[in-house]
Amino acid sequence: MMNFLTIEQLEQEILYLQEQNLKLIKELSQVVKENHRLREEIYHEKHPSHGHRGGKEKEGRTVSRKVGQENREDDGLCLN
Repeated sequence: MMNFLTIEQLEQEILYLQEQNLKLIKELSQVVKENHRLREEIYHEKHPSHGHRGGKEKEGRTVSRKVGQENREDDGLCLN
């Protein structure tokens, strides 16, 4: 059986889905930030000699690149 919706009902459904989408994007953003933080933490535990020296900004980017290179098999997104 087909259920036809009015244009107003479709517009309401679209607005609802947009709101849900924004909520999911915000949540995913937090997950990605936490994932990045944990990867750096694990990297620093495995390689303590590459710790933060004087808070160099450039070094943080290098660490992120190294972490990404070591974990190429983890490139997929995993939401637990």
